[in-house]
Amino acid sequence: MNVKKTIYVLNTQGFDYQNLKRHPQYSKWFKYYCVRAHSGMQFEHIQFGENAHGKPILNLPKDTHINVSHTDGCSVCVVSDTNVGVDVEKIEAIDLDIAKKYFALLEYRYITDAQSSISRFNRFFEVWTMKECYLKLLGMGMYKALDSFSITPVQGRYQLVETEDEMMQRCSFFHDIVYGKYALSVILDVANHDLEVELLDITKNFNTEFYLMVKE
Repeated sequence: MNVKKTIYVLNTQGFDYQNLKRHPQYSKWFKYYCVRAHSGMQFEHIQFGENAHGKPILNLPKDTHINVSHTDGCSVCVVSDTNVGVDVEKIEAIDLDIAKKYFALLEYRYITDAQSSISRFNRFFEVWTMKECYLKLLGMGMYKALDSFSITPVQGRYQLVETEDEMMQRCSFFHDIVYGKYALSVILDVANHDLEVELLDITKNFNTEFYLMVKE
Protein backbone atom coordinates (compact mmCIF):
# COMPACT_ATOMS: atom_id res chain seq x y z
CA MET A 1 0.00 0.00 0.00
CA ASN A 2 1.31 3.45 -0.94
CA VAL A 3 1.03 6.47 1.34
CA LYS A 4 1.46 9.97 -0.07
CA LYS A 5 2.91 12.81 1.97
CA THR A 6 3.36 16.45 1.01
CA ILE A 7 6.67 18.01 2.02
CA TYR A 8 6.41 21.79 2.20
CA VAL A 9 9.68 23.33 1.00
CA LEU A 10 10.95 26.81 1.79
CA ASN A 11 13.93 28.14 -0.17
CA THR A 12 16.01 30.10 2.32
CA GLN A 13 18.80 31.11 -0.06
CA GLY A 14 17.00 34.07 -1.59
CA PHE A 15 16.91 37.76 -0.82
CA ASP A 16 13.64 37.56 1.10
CA TYR A 17 14.92 35.10 3.63
CA GLN A 18 18.29 36.79 4.05
CA ASN A 19 16.43 39.95 5.05
CA LEU A 20 13.98 38.17 7.32
CA LYS A 21 15.94 35.32 8.86
CA ARG A 22 16.63 37.24 12.06
CA HIS A 23 12.96 38.00 12.50
CA PRO A 24 11.86 35.87 15.50
CA GLN A 25 8.52 35.05 13.89
CA TYR A 26 9.80 33.64 10.58
CA SER A 27 10.25 30.00 11.64
CA LYS A 28 7.11 30.13 13.77
CA TRP A 29 4.94 31.26 10.88
CA PHE A 30 6.49 28.70 8.57
CA LYS A 31 5.04 25.99 10.84
CA TYR A 32 1.68 27.75 11.10
CA TYR A 33 1.52 28.17 7.32
CA CYS A 34 2.12 24.45 6.74
CA VAL A 35 -0.49 23.41 9.31
CA ARG A 36 -3.04 25.69 7.67
CA ALA A 37 -2.19 24.30 4.22
CA HIS A 38 -2.71 20.75 5.50
CA SER A 39 -5.76 21.23 7.68
CA GLY A 40 -7.49 24.41 6.51
CA MET A 41 -7.45 25.73 10.09
CA GLN A 42 -6.69 29.43 10.34
CA PHE A 43 -3.62 30.71 12.16
CA GLU A 44 -5.48 32.07 15.19
CA HIS A 45 -6.95 28.63 15.98
CA ILE A 46 -3.72 26.62 15.67
CA GLN A 47 -2.13 25.78 19.03
CA PHE A 48 1.38 24.42 19.64
CA GLY A 49 2.94 22.83 22.70
CA GLU A 50 6.07 20.84 23.52
CA ASN A 51 6.79 17.35 24.78
CA ALA A 52 9.12 16.59 27.69
CA HIS A 53 12.18 16.85 25.43
CA GLY A 54 11.17 20.11 23.77
CA LYS A 55 9.75 18.65 20.56
CA PRO A 56 7.02 20.91 19.10
CA ILE A 57 3.63 19.20 19.12
CA LEU A 58 0.22 20.30 17.91
CA ASN A 59 -2.53 20.72 20.44
CA LEU A 60 -4.93 22.01 17.76
CA PRO A 61 -5.81 20.65 15.28
CA LYS A 62 -6.09 17.45 17.30
CA ASP A 63 -4.64 14.14 16.15
CA THR A 64 -2.24 15.94 13.84
CA HIS A 65 1.56 15.72 13.86
CA ILE A 66 4.17 18.13 12.55
CA ASN A 67 7.89 17.90 11.97
CA VAL A 68 10.28 20.53 10.60
CA SER A 69 13.90 20.48 9.49
CA HIS A 70 16.33 23.20 8.41
CA THR A 71 19.64 23.14 6.58
CA ASP A 72 21.73 25.66 4.66
CA GLY A 73 19.41 27.06 1.99
CA CYS A 74 16.36 24.89 2.64
CA SER A 75 13.65 24.28 5.23
CA VAL A 76 11.09 21.48 5.04
CA CYS A 77 7.93 20.65 6.95
CA VAL A 78 5.56 17.71 6.96
CA VAL A 79 2.13 17.65 8.61
CA SER A 80 0.53 14.26 9.05
CA ASP A 81 -2.30 12.35 10.69
CA THR A 82 0.38 9.86 11.82
CA ASN A 83 3.50 10.51 13.88
CA VAL A 84 6.31 11.47 11.52
CA GLY A 85 9.96 12.52 11.43
CA VAL A 86 11.58 14.49 8.60
CA ASP A 87 15.15 15.61 8.08
CA VAL A 88 16.99 17.46 5.33
CA GLU A 89 20.74 18.02 5.13
CA LYS A 90 22.94 19.65 2.52
CA ILE A 91 25.34 17.04 1.17
CA GLU A 92 28.98 18.03 1.48
CA ALA A 93 32.38 16.51 2.15
CA ILE A 94 32.60 15.30 5.73
CA ASP A 95 34.95 13.34 7.94
CA LEU A 96 33.59 9.78 7.80
CA ASP A 97 35.24 9.01 11.14
CA ILE A 98 32.10 10.64 12.56
CA ALA A 99 30.17 7.60 11.37
CA LYS A 100 32.78 5.24 12.80
CA LYS A 101 32.58 6.97 16.17
CA TYR A 102 28.86 7.54 16.52
CA PHE A 103 26.92 5.25 14.16
CA ALA A 104 26.10 1.57 14.51
CA LEU A 105 28.57 -0.85 12.92
CA LEU A 106 26.11 -1.93 10.20
CA GLU A 107 25.66 1.69 9.16
CA TYR A 108 29.39 2.38 9.09
CA ARG A 109 29.97 -0.67 6.89
CA TYR A 110 27.16 0.40 4.56
CA ILE A 111 28.77 3.82 4.15
CA THR A 112 32.35 2.64 3.65
CA ASP A 113 31.37 -0.17 1.26
CA ALA A 114 30.48 2.43 -1.38
CA GLN A 115 32.89 2.51 -4.30
CA SER A 116 33.46 6.27 -4.62
CA SER A 117 33.88 9.19 -2.25
CA ILE A 118 30.73 10.83 -3.63
CA SER A 119 28.74 7.66 -2.96
CA ARG A 120 30.18 7.43 0.56
CA PHE A 121 29.16 11.02 1.32
CA ASN A 122 25.69 10.36 -0.13
CA ARG A 123 25.34 7.25 2.03
CA PHE A 124 26.56 9.10 5.11
CA PHE A 125 23.84 11.71 4.74
CA GLU A 126 21.29 9.04 3.87
CA VAL A 127 22.00 7.31 7.19
CA TRP A 128 22.34 10.59 9.09
CA THR A 129 18.97 11.92 7.95
CA MET A 130 17.28 8.59 8.61
CA LYS A 131 18.64 8.54 12.15
CA GLU A 132 17.53 12.14 12.71
CA CYS A 133 14.05 11.22 11.48
CA TYR A 134 13.78 8.35 13.94
CA LEU A 135 14.96 10.45 16.87
CA LYS A 136 12.47 13.17 15.93
CA LEU A 137 9.66 10.65 15.49
CA LEU A 138 10.39 9.34 18.99
CA GLY A 139 10.56 12.92 20.25
CA MET A 140 13.77 12.20 22.13
CA GLY A 141 16.36 14.25 20.24
CA MET A 142 19.90 13.41 21.31
CA TYR A 143 18.69 11.77 24.52
CA LYS A 144 18.99 8.47 22.61
CA ALA A 145 22.47 7.31 21.60
CA LEU A 146 23.07 7.25 17.85
CA ASP A 147 24.62 3.80 17.96
CA SER A 148 21.70 2.30 19.92
CA PHE A 149 19.85 1.62 16.65
CA SER A 150 20.68 1.11 12.99
CA ILE A 151 18.86 2.00 9.77
CA THR A 152 20.16 0.45 6.56
CA PRO A 153 18.65 -0.59 3.22
CA VAL A 154 18.21 -4.33 2.75
CA GLN A 155 16.86 -5.67 -0.54
CA GLY A 156 15.22 -2.40 -1.45
CA ARG A 157 13.67 -1.68 1.95
CA TYR A 158 15.05 -0.05 5.06
CA GLN A 159 15.49 -2.04 8.24
CA LEU A 160 15.41 -0.24 11.57
CA VAL A 161 16.87 -2.35 14.36
CA GLU A 162 17.30 -1.50 18.03
CA THR A 163 20.79 -2.91 18.49
CA GLU A 164 20.60 -3.78 22.20
CA ASP A 165 17.78 -6.30 21.88
CA GLU A 166 17.95 -6.77 18.08
CA MET A 167 14.29 -5.84 17.82
CA MET A 168 13.15 -4.64 14.40
CA GLN A 169 10.90 -1.58 14.42
CA ARG A 170 8.06 -1.49 11.91
CA CYS A 171 7.99 1.89 10.19
CA SER A 172 7.67 3.29 6.68
CA PHE A 173 10.60 5.08 5.06
CA PHE A 174 11.45 7.51 2.27
CA HIS A 175 14.82 8.80 1.16
CA ASP A 176 16.02 10.72 -1.89
CA ILE A 177 18.52 13.34 -2.99
CA VAL A 178 16.46 16.39 -3.95
CA TYR A 179 17.41 19.46 -5.94
CA GLY A 180 20.72 17.73 -6.63
CA LYS A 181 22.29 18.58 -3.26
CA TYR A 182 20.00 17.81 -0.33
CA ALA A 183 19.49 14.47 1.42
CA LEU A 184 15.83 14.23 2.40
CA SER A 185 14.41 11.46 4.57
CA VAL A 186 11.01 10.76 6.10
CA ILE A 187 9.95 8.08 8.58
CA LEU A 188 6.27 7.46 9.25
CA ASP A 189 5.09 5.55 12.31
CA VAL A 190 3.12 2.95 10.35
CA ALA A 191 4.39 -0.43 9.22
CA ASN A 192 5.52 -1.47 5.77
CA HIS A 193 4.04 1.21 3.55
CA ASP A 194 5.71 2.62 0.47
CA LEU A 195 5.93 6.37 0.98
CA GLU A 196 5.43 8.67 -1.96
CA VAL A 197 6.56 12.24 -1.40
CA GLU A 198 5.40 15.37 -3.21
CA LEU A 199 7.67 18.39 -2.83
CA LEU A 200 5.63 21.59 -2.70
CA ASP A 201 7.64 24.81 -2.94
CA ILE A 202 5.78 27.43 -0.90
CA THR A 203 8.55 30.06 -0.93
CA LYS A 204 6.89 32.77 -2.99
CA ASN A 205 3.46 32.57 -1.38
CA PHE A 206 4.83 32.22 2.14
CA ASN A 207 7.21 35.18 1.85
CA THR A 208 4.45 37.36 0.38
CA GLU A 209 2.13 36.54 3.28
CA PHE A 210 4.88 36.99 5.83
CA TYR A 211 5.81 40.42 4.49
CA LEU A 212 2.18 41.49 4.80
CA MET A 213 1.96 40.11 8.34
CA VAL A 214 5.15 41.91 9.42
CA LYS A 215 3.93 45.24 8.01
CA GLU A 216 0.62 45.08 9.86
